[in-house]
Amino acid sequence: MLLVLVCAVLSPLPSAVNNRSTGIHVFADAWSIDSVWMSHTGIRLGMGMSHPDGIGVELPVSLLVDRTGGGEILLDLALKLVCHPWGTGPFVAISMAQVCFFIGQFIPQDSLHYLNEIEFGYTWNFIPEWFLRPSVIYRDPSNGFPESYTYVQALIPAFGKFQFCLNVGWNFASIAASEAGDGV
Repeated sequence: MLLVLVCAVLSPLPSAVNNRSTGIHVFADAWSIDSVWMSHTGIRLGMGMSHPDGIGVELPVSLLVDRTGGGEILLDLALKLVCHPWGTGPFVAISMAQVCFFIGQFIPQDSLHYLNEIEFGYTWNFIPEWFLRPSVIYRDPSNGFPESYTYVQALIPAFGKFQFCLNVGWNFASIAASEAGDGV
């Protein structure tokens, strides 16, 4: 499935992409500023690729540090499929692969966990090449990993079912589509 997705994003049919290109972007979660007054420190960064047809992939990386006394640090890595049904505006993102593991000085016995999440939001392109994306992440929506979610949430209380994000992103590059295959 991952191979099909990569092929669909990176090499679309040449006859359907005249003068269109796949964009590459980076983003950071500005909502992480809540770490100043909360009992955790959270950082969320990522990069992604998006096709003008509204399909893309993203690789978000989150680091969550508990400051309530335990000192646990959770690193969350994901591969997400992002769909903008109208090219921009509302979107939905679904994790295709996601792993959370504890790092640092205090590593619990069960340090590796597989979870999933779904994200709903809206993308505003407010100046050329820059976007603002408020969203809500819903962790483990199918309740497929209740033990893992409960375990992680018990060690890091800030790891809730819902997370609000305000991603600020920059489209820094694009890959132009080749027209070498037209007429074949």
